[in-house]
This record gives sequence, C-alpha cells and structure tokens, in this order.
Amino acid sequence: MKILIFKVGAIGDILMATPFIRLLRKTFPQAEITAMTGEFARPALETNKNIDKLRTFDQNIIYKKKLFGILRLINRIKKENYDLVFSLDKSWQYGLLFRLTGIKQRIGFNRGNEGRFYTKKVGYWERKHEIEYYKELAYAVGAKKTNDNKLELDLSKEDIAFADKFWKDNKLKNDVVGIAPGGADNPGQSMPSRRWPAERFCETAKILGKKRQILWLGGPKDSINCNIGISSIGKTTIRQSTALMAKCKLVITNDSGPMHLAGSTNTKVLAVFGPTDPLRKSPPKSTSLWDEVECMRAEIYADYRGLERHILHIQVDDVVKTANNILKSR
Repeated sequence: MKILIFKVGAIGDILMATPFIRLLRKTFPQAEITAMTGEFARPALETNKNIDKLRTFDQNIIYKKKLFGILRLINRIKKENYDLVFSLDKSWQYGLLFRLTGIKQRIGFNRGNEGRFYTKKVGYWERKHEIEYYKELAYAVGAKKTNDNKLELDLSKEDIAFADKFWKDNKLKNDVVGIAPGGADNPGQSMPSRRWPAERFCETAKILGKKRQILWLGGPKDSINCNIGISSIGKTTIRQSTALMAKCKLVITNDSGPMHLAGSTNTKVLAVFGPTDPLRKSPPKSTSLWDEVECMRAEIYADYRGLERHILHIQVDDVVKTANNILKSR
C-alpha cells in the first residue's frame, strides 16, 4: 500500500501531527508512507523515522493561488499512484485537489461542509486538541485508539554536538531560561495577535536574568533589542535551535512553532497565548497563560479579527511568577 500524508505547513502543525504519523506507521507497518509538505516545513519531518519518503514543494503555489503550479503539483501526485491520502489541511480546496489526483481513498477534515470531496471525513468543531484531531484521521481507517501524544522531532548527532559546543563556548550552565519571542509568522500567514510584545519578553528576561542565565532563541525574523543574555537568534537551523532548547531548564514562548519545537524535547515549556485556546494547541505537559476568550471563529477558522489586543492581558508579572513556580518545582 502506498500512503500519502499531505500538509502544507506550518512547523507547529506538522509537529502536532507526529503522533498521528507514528500511529499510522504502527497500523500499516508494511506500507510505503510518503509525507509531502511545503519546503518551509521540511525540517520538522526530514529526520522522522516513521515515514519512508519526504516530498516537498513551494508552498507559495498554494498560498498565492498559482494555478499552473497547483496543476503541476496535482500531476506530480497523480504519477505516484497512491492508494490512500490523508489531507491534514482543513479547507475544502484540498479535498478537491486530491479528488483531481484520482486517489481513491481520501481522508480529511469536515469543517462545516468542507469535507465533501473526501471518501472518509472527520468532523472538525468539538473543543479538543489538534493532536487528537489528527489521530482521528487514523482511527477512520481502523487504527487502535492511543494516548500517545508525544511530539516527535529527531535530532541528529550533529545538532546535539552543535548545542554542546554553543553551551561551552558561551559558558552556559544548567539553569538557563530560553526565551523565544517570535514565531506565528509562516509563509502565507502572519499572526501578530499570537505574539506577546517583544518589550515584555525583554522585561521578563531582565527580572529572571537576575538569578539565571538567559538564552534568546529564534529565526532571523525574531530579532529583539534587549541587552541581557546570550542570543542565538538567526544563528541556528530549526533543529539546532531545538537542540539548544533541550538543554534549557525552561523555555518561554508565544503560541507558535517554537512552542512546539520546545514541546518536542523534555524541557519545561511556558507559553503565552492570545486568542487561541491552549486546550487545542499547547504541547503535552506544558504550562500556558491565557486570558480566556470564547471565540469559535478564531478556534475553527483561525480568524482573529477583533482579538488582536487579547494577548496584552497577560502581564510581565504573570509570566515571571509562573516561570519561577515552574523552576522551583522538580
């Protein structure tokens, strides 16, 4: 059997799908499993041992609705003669895309009536974690139910060696607090309502930095003007950054890709949430700060209009107090 798993991005969503991928491998041990994702999200899957092949494409053909690029993608998928496809994106357009590929078994989400082009559908409305929703796709084809929700990102020996060297070169100790002030900015989607203000992260670092070392984490877009701590921002790959997170005592993040990267390690995670319900997105065993808002439009359709200032309800004192409580606990 040839199985295709398709998800355009983003990295956090891909990582939340890794328990589903692991379950799929367990259910179909002899199948050839291919994952296809946008080039931006490649690092989240390129070392995943539960897939046989990884295929990527330019995600902009989807986000910018480049018709000829989409047609070429359909043709590319069609040539592989997959028996079964799991579409992890929510819009009806993906169901139509896979119907045009000719794949006979098509499993995907039914948000509203958007699952009409799938042969098997999983309803998407109930308030529960995205990990559970992804596993529902596997249950639809006979997988046994499981409580295994661990996020999976396999780090290479080179990634771990990089982190060890970085630690040594910067004289870091065992009580480092990692802070990832960015994220929630992916190709085709930027969500400032899910980013706590940079100046508040800086204030948090100044207070926590009186007793502990601070390590800044993130990509080139996540630069921050704060004169405390050591910065790795813009200096690492995604997996190298994750290896650094694995050595931290605590990682403080937004509701974003870095939150899930940290969640894939054994490090404790404290995430600041805006309009999104932590019940749906927070990594297993993490701690979340959220000024609760009831907005199903935001939850189901990622439509945050009118909720942009909601994350500002979380104060620096809230984060510092919670961080200190976490750090004191074993």
